[in-house]
Amino acid sequence: MKAKKADSFWKRYSALLIALGISLAIAATMTVVSVWLGERIGQGVVIRDVGGKQRTASQIGLRVMLEMELDLLAGKTPSPDLMKELRDRTTRINNTINAFYKGGTIPEEPGKLPLKPDEFSEEIVRTNAEIDKIWRPYNERIQRVLDAPAADPKLLSEAIDHGRSAIAELQKKFTILVDKTQTQNEVDSRTLTLVQNVGAGLLLLNFLFTIFVALGRLRAGDRAVAQSHKQTDDILATVKEGLFLVSSDFSIGAQMSQALPQIMQRRVEPGMSLIEVLRPMVAASTLEATRDYLGLLFGKRVKENLVASLNPLSEVPVAGGSDGRGQAQPRYLNFQFNRVQEGDDTVHLLVTVSDATERVRLTQEIAAAKTRTREEMESLLRVLSRDSSEVRFFLHRIGVVLERINDDLRQAAGRRGGTDYVELVNAIFRDVHSLKSEAAALNLEMLEALAHNFEVDLISLRDRGEVEGGDMVKMTVH
Repeated sequence: MKAKKADSFWKRYSALLIALGISLAIAATMTVVSVWLGERIGQGVVIRDVGGKQRTASQIGLRVMLEMELDLLAGKTPSPDLMKELRDRTTRINNTINAFYKGGTIPEEPGKLPLKPDEFSEEIVRTNAEIDKIWRPYNERIQRVLDAPAADPKLLSEAIDHGRSAIAELQKKFTILVDKTQTQNEVDSRTLTLVQNVGAGLLLLNFLFTIFVALGRLRAGDRAVAQSHKQTDDILATVKEGLFLVSSDFSIGAQMSQALPQIMQRRVEPGMSLIEVLRPMVAASTLEATRDYLGLLFGKRVKENLVASLNPLSEVPVAGGSDGRGQAQPRYLNFQFNRVQEGDDTVHLLVTVSDATERVRLTQEIAAAKTRTREEMESLLRVLSRDSSEVRFFLHRIGVVLERINDDLRQAAGRRGGTDYVELVNAIFRDVHSLKSEAAALNLEMLEALAHNFEVDLISLRDRGEVEGGDMVKMTVH
C-alpha cells in the first residue's frame, strides 16, 4: 500500500520535483562558483593593494636614505625618525615577499584576507620571484645601514647607489604585479557577473517551467474536480433514494439528491437540522431515540454493525402521507445511516432515505393472507370435526338460498325504471341473516364472515332510500 502511494505521489508530482531539484542544483552551483570567484577577487584585491604599497615603500625607502645622506653632508646626525621610517618600509617589503611565498596575513595589513599561494596564477608567482631577486641584494645593503651603530656614509652611499640602479626595475615589477592582479580581478568579476546572470536566467526559466507545469497540474486538477462534481451531481439527480450527509451537530450537508424533498414530502435545505426536519413527521419518542442513536454513531467506541438493529427510523411511520389525490394514507420511510470516517473519527453520516410504504403494505398483506389461510384451515378442521349430516344439510340450504337470491336479482335487473326494489332488498337481507345465524351456530366463522359482508352491502343499499335495477346487478357477484 505504501509503495502504491509513493508511486502515485511520484507520478503526480514528478515534473515539479524534478524542476525543484534543478533549481536547487543551479542555486548550489551558483553559490559554489560565486564563493570561489569571490575569494579569488578578494585575494586579487589584497595582492593589488599590497603590491601598490610595496611600490610606494621602495620609493619612500630610497627617499629616506637620500635625506639621511644630506644630513651627513651637512654635518648632522640623521634623525632617528628617518631610521625608523627606513626600517618600517623595509620590513613591510620583506614581510610581503615572504607572505607571497608562504601565505598568511601580512603583519602590516591585519584586516586583510590571508594570502593563499596555492591559488596564485603562474604570472604572480613568477613576478614575486623576480621582485625578490631584485630586492634581496638591495635589502642586504639597507640592512647594513640599519645594523651600523651609527650612520655610516659609505654604507649609506652603497645602498643609495644600488637603490638608484634597481629602483626602476623594481618599480616595473611592482607595477606588473598590480596590473596583472587588476586584470585577473576584472576577468573574475566579469566571470562572476556572467555566472550570476546565467544562473539567474536558468532559475527564471526553471521557475517559468515550474509555473507552467503547476498551472497544467492545476488545470488538470480543476478538470478532474469539475468532472467529479458533475458525476456526483448526475448521481444525485438520478438516484431514486434520498441521499445526504449529516454532521455531528445533526446539520444537513450542502449536497443532497434531488429525490430527497419528494420522498420526505417537505422542504429540505442544506444547513437545516435533521431533528427539526423530522419533528413534525414522527412521534416525540421516536425523535428522542433518533437523537440518541445518531449520538451513538458519532461515538468512537460503538461499532456500526452492532447498533444497526437499534435504528429507530427503520420503516418508521410518518405523518403527512397522501395518495397524490389529497387523500390521507399511511406512509413509511426507511432511514439508513453509514459512517464517513477520517482516521478514527466519524466526520459525517451518509443518510439514505427510501419510501418503504409499498414494502410495508405488501408485508402487511402477506401477514393478513397468512392469518386468513390459518383461519380458513381452522374453519375447515372445525367443519370436518362436526356431524357430517348437519354440514351437508347446511351446505345444501346455502346453495338453495343463494340460487334463489341470484334469480331474484337477475329478474329485478331486467325490469325498466319505475320499480322500487326496497322490499326485495329486505327479503334478501332476511335470507342472508338466516344463513349467517346458522353458520354461527355451526362455528363456521369463514361463512359467517362472508354472510356478514353481504349484510353490510345490503344495509348500505337499503339506507340510500331509493334502489334502482342497476344497483341490483352489482349484488349478483356475491
